[in-house]
Amino acid sequence: MTILGLTAAALFGVYASGLQAMEETMLQSEFESAARSRMEKLLAYKFERLWGGEETVTIDGDSYTVRWWSSPMDMNGDYNPESDAKQVFVQCEDVIFSTIVFDGLPYRIKI
Repeated sequence: MTILGLTAAALFGVYASGLQAMEETMLQSEFESAARSRMEKLLAYKFERLWGGEETVTIDGDSYTVRWWSSPMDMNGDYNPESDAKQVFVQCEDVIFSTIVFDGLPYRIKI
């Protein structure tokens, strides 16, 4: 009987930690979704409207803040930011997405 109790306690600990890890993964996925959604909205804006801001989103009954900001980019290495290039950032908790908008269009960097 004691062995059965110890086995059950050990299995419950493993099961509970697995559930906790799955919950953390799901929450992280929700943060990514909120940040990605805001980035898609920002990329639909006109270039002149790409500045900073924040909004509150509710995930599983808890409120989180999604922040976004942009900074001018130097695209040709002359240490002067271009007037038509910005790097756009979106953050939700520890998730940060970034892209470059150049000449009014998202710029894809090929590696």
